[in-house]
Amino acid sequence: MTQSQALRHARQAAARRHHLLTTGRPRSALIVAARPTGALDGVAALVELDLELSATEQEPGRRIKVVESVPLVLASRALAGLSIDVFVAHPPEDDVLIEWSA
Repeated sequence: MTQSQALRHARQAAARRHHLLTTGRPRSALIVAARPTGALDGVAALVELDLELSATEQEPGRRIKVVESVPLVLASRALAGLSIDVFVAHPPEDDVLIEWSA
């Protein structure tokens, strides 16, 4: 990846994060399964996660699968059986932002 590609990727990720933090619906999710992809994104590991989103008064719970960039210092939080805070996009509801620092 060239430096300009890396900068574009970082800007897109920051824009996505800002959008989901400001417009996404906060929910909790249970990590059902976590599979390392073996790829690194800077100082983060790319992990495939199966998540069970909690139900709310407006929306039923459901399962989704995401590939998430997990900071290496927080990798112990990406384990099956743990609960995490997420922001769910609407619509569509197939995009989530995991709040690893929460």
